Order: sequence, then structure tokens, then C-alpha cells
Amino acid sequence: MTVKRLTKREIKSQQVRDNILDVSRQLFIQQGYTATTIREILSEAGITTGTLYHFFQDKEDILMQLAADHLDDVSTLIQSLLPDNPDPAVFYTLELSLLFTVITKHEMVADLYLNMYRSWRVADMICHNHGKRNRQLFEKFKKGMNDEWWYMRSLAITGIIQNCIAEQVNNKKISVEEYLQVVLSAAFGYFNIPAGKIKPAISRALTIIRNKRVGLYEVYL
Repeated sequence: MTVKRLTKREIKSQQVRDNILDVSRQLFIQQGYTATTIREILSEAGITTGTLYHFFQDKEDILMQLAADHLDDVSTLIQSLLPDNPDPAVFYTLELSLLFTVITKHEMVADLYLNMYRSWRVADMICHNHGKRNRQLFEKFKKGMNDEWWYMRSLAITGIIQNCIAEQVNNKKISVEEYLQVVLSAAFGYFNIPAGKIKPAISRALTIIRNKRVGLYEVYL
């Protein structure tokens, strides 16, 4: 297989795009997504308006790409934390555990997640991604369902997750374990996973997080 070599111009273009994303993510985490302006991104990145709009339509488009990159990063992280052929219930629970643990430790990360889920463009992308992933994990327990079925269940679960994040942003009265219990009760019900697997999966996932120096969104859990 021949690997295409990038030209110097293509490499430079990729570097500029990556810099915009890095700067935007840092600003969103430091001061919040809503509070961050395009003008601040331009200033911190050291670019012109034309350069930014060459890569991204608007601030929400930047958020979309950050969310897509985040999904890939989390999947890679989970695969590094679990052995080959992990229990699907533990894989799924570990992803949720990472999310809920980081939002209880960093207020601005919780705000960033909430804005991702509140944006329909971003939430729709996340649901399609999770629908495919959930089908890979759980299809053997729920055979014969089409892509739309998996997407719709992922959409419903995403709504629960969004409300849990909103609770954390506004009240901070519920624990990570309680968030997990609520989301997993719904998800495992949809995917035909025995309810008795919820507590063991939560215990395993949280033990992994405690015993590993796991970093997510520049926050060590």
C-alpha cells in the first residue's frame, strides 16, 4: 500500500488547523464555551478571520470537530485501559465513568460537554457515532435491529446524559455512581443486558480509573 506524502503546504495547513482546535479547546476549558469569542480565538491562535473561516464555518463548527476528535480519543483511551475482547458492559460503563468523573472534577469541562450535547449538530453526530458503537458492542444481545433503532436508542440515552451533565453544572448534588446507575439502567434495558451487571460494571470501571493515571481533557482523574 502506497502512503501519500503530504506537501509542505498541506503540512502547514494541517498545523494551522490543529492550532485553531488546540487554542479553542484551551479557551473553552479556561473560560467556558459561551464566553469565548471568535475574536479571542483569532488573537490566541495568531491568525486572521479569513484563515479561521477557511477551516471552520463558525464556533459551533469548531465545537463539532473537537467533539469528533474527543470521541476518537476516548475510544483509544478505553482500548488502552482494557484487555483484548473486554466485556461490552464494562467497555460501555468505563466510557460513561470517564465522562461523569471528569465533569465532577472540572466545572468548565462540564460546561463544554453540556454545550456539545445542547448543540443539535454536535449531538446528532455523537448519537450516530454511539449508535454504530453500541451496535458493535451489543448486537449479539439485541439481534435484528436496524441502524435507525440503534440511533434512536442512543438519542434517548444522550438525552439522559445531557440532563445529568446539566444537573452537575447547576446543582452538583448527585454522585458519579448515581449518574451511572440512572444511565445504565436505561441503556442496559434497551440493549437487553441483565440489570445485575450494572453494579459490577460500575465497580470495575471506577476501580480502573482510580488505579490508572488517566488524563481526559487535560484533567487527571
